[in-house]
Amino acid sequence: MEWNCISSDNVKVYITPREFTFAGIDPQSDAPNNIKKLKRYLIYLLSHPKIISAFESRTDGKLLIEIYPDQVGGAEIHFIFKGEYTRIYHPLIFGFDNSQDLIEASVKLFSLYGHRLFKSELYQCGRLWVLIIQLFDESPSPVVLLLSEYGFSIKGADQTAALIKEHCKPILRQCAADTISFYFS
Repeated sequence: MEWNCISSDNVKVYITPREFTFAGIDPQSDAPNNIKKLKRYLIYLLSHPKIISAFESRTDGKLLIEIYPDQVGGAEIHFIFKGEYTRIYHPLIFGFDNSQDLIEASVKLFSLYGHRLFKSELYQCGRLWVLIIQLFDESPSPVVLLLSEYGFSIKGADQTAALIKEHCKPILRQCAADTISFYFS
């Protein structure tokens, strides 16, 4: 188990395949029995002194848990503390036929609306580039209009995003629009 404090609001834990095997958990499976074991394991991790010390003074919000399984059977788990007033809205999913359109859209998106981005991720599905973004607010129309100039909206929100994350090749799992903008603007 590797622990990293990313920020005062984010603790990352890497669980090795051996540790999952020992706990009887398959991080790729969504079988009900496996989900129960995974929940028990997450509760065990929450009782770890590193998590307790990271969030002990924070009582006014929610704790989000994100799990990113890797190709070898391990997983990266993020424990993210969100303050009382932070609300996460449904993801917006956009497809791009080529990398040039993706780059232009990302650079423009970050320069105009970077302050509204909560999270952005990039995946490749065959020849299609897929950008998944989440905003801090519920008014996505200017962002949708901007991205529609370069690509197309993929419907389905949470379920579609979960399928893309599971079945497509991850390119940038964090700060995708920020990173693309940094390197190409």
